[in-house]
Amino acid sequence: MISVSAGQVQLKLDHAAIQRSATKTSWQSAQRAATISRDRARAAARRKDLINTGKGIQSITFERIGPPGLITTYHVRPTAWYMRIQEVGTGPIYPVRAQFLRFKPKGKNYFVFARRTRGVPAGRFMREARNAITQADFLPLSGDRLG
Repeated sequence: MISVSAGQVQLKLDHAAIQRSATKTSWQSAQRAATISRDRARAAARRKDLINTGKGIQSITFERIGPPGLITTYHVRPTAWYMRIQEVGTGPIYPVRAQFLRFKPKGKNYFVFARRTRGVPAGRFMREARNAITQADFLPLSGDRLG
């Protein structure tokens, strides 16, 4: 609040209003960066052609952890269990209860029987999205208002 009387200027700061404004700006900036990171991870997974359906890609989502505040945290992660395998990969896969593995190759109409497989190479689409984060991801687009 600013008041002027008899040539004097008095500035009174409302700390609660400043805190509310800074908190809102903080969580909106963090949410903007989380949205951009999610979209980058989805694009990387599509580009690497890791999945048969869009369910795995659509499972890449973000959520706020804790209440919004001056330090706001978002987790960007896939919720489908198999996306972790796509991210980090696996070593050779051997059968546990049988003599052979049985699976249907991607895009094929028949089953394959094998004593082992080479495993799944790591996709690293989440790491790629994390490494691509910049300060600009937290800033509003031109014409976008925080308030």
